[in-house]
Amino acid sequence: MNLTAPYKGLSFISSFIAFIAIIAILYPFRGPVLGQMTSWNLLTRPEPFTELYLNNSLELPRTPIKKRSSVTFSFSVHNVEGQNMSYPYVAYLVSSQGTTTIERGTVDLQNGGSVVVPVSYTFGKAYPSVLFVVELTQLDQEIHFLLPSRE
Repeated sequence: MNLTAPYKGLSFISSFIAFIAIIAILYPFRGPVLGQMTSWNLLTRPEPFTELYLNNSLELPRTPIKKRSSVTFSFSVHNVEGQNMSYPYVAYLVSSQGTTTIERGTVDLQNGGSVVVPVSYTFGKAYPSVLFVVELTQLDQEIHFLLPSRE
């Protein structure tokens, strides 16, 4: 007579119950456990980056600069670095006359935050062509657009 046959199913059930109990006990500690696994490079980390882009790029000026004309545009900075960041920036133009700083500033962003920065400049004289540049100085990241030399 085999007395162990009725208990074979119990070993699977008891193992399953033990597994669920272990998960239930460890679940409240998942934050520190995951943090430690990340510090040991056992888990992948998201790649930190910053987005810098011109807004409404289809609406950027497309005509040469005339005396007393104004150019207005805006750019956005989006922080995806995984930490709060401070972004010093400079907006300037490059022409045949040299480089002229339009605006200089700093934007402070929490992780996941973004900001739109408006820029406006009025020209005192006409220019054949002008390159507008926005640079995040600490990251050596820049965007630019060119106003043509002919209409």
